[in-house]
Amino acid sequence: MDTRPLRHPSVILCAVACVAATAMLTAHAFFPRIGPASACLWPMAGPSDNWLPDPLPAPALDLMDADGKPVTTASLQGKVWLCDFFLTRCTGICPALNARFLALDAALSADPKYAGVGLLSVAVDPAHDTPAVLKDHREKLRLSAQSRWLHATSPDQAAAWRMIEESFKLPVGASEGDTSTPVMHSDKIVLLDAKGRIRGYYGGRDDREIELLRRDLDYLLAHPEQTP
Repeated sequence: MDTRPLRHPSVILCAVACVAATAMLTAHAFFPRIGPASACLWPMAGPSDNWLPDPLPAPALDLMDADGKPVTTASLQGKVWLCDFFLTRCTGICPALNARFLALDAALSADPKYAGVGLLSVAVDPAHDTPAVLKDHREKLRLSAQSRWLHATSPDQAAAWRMIEESFKLPVGASEGDTSTPVMHSDKIVLLDAKGRIRGYYGGRDDREIELLRRDLDYLLAHPEQTP
């Protein structure tokens, strides 16, 4: 029988702690975080809770781009789109949304698998944001005519607001006392599938929501059968 004395408990605890720390570092090396706001050590399978398994119908679009060319439901079909809403006079949430779409544009352009993904920003202030104003806005953003990012407006403000409320299911209307945003609108980014249907909504100013958007976008591209 071994008659050597047992090791001191502090030595045993120290050894256990070292093993645990080594395991955690190893797990972190092989399963990096999805993003700074994520609490997970590995990506979860499948779409997020923002994903709509039963898509909403394709919005009825009757818009025009910065060159005055039609932007319709039919013209967008065949590509996946990320859509947001803005006005050029906005100094509230719109600059943050513009920065988000610029970052998304750069990230999507860096990977060929996103070649079939477009960005669409719809003006909620068409009485002011005419095609000419949108053209100037795009020049300030340094967007080329070949950019995947489209800006679109409507010839009728009431019709545009009705489309946003009824088809996109998002709030819009005149602001009350908010000079930074003359037209109240949502900061949501809407994911549209290749049929033009709505597959999810994501907070455009929330980093965690953008992670979910990228996750659902990847899921949609990897499962074309989801858009029969």
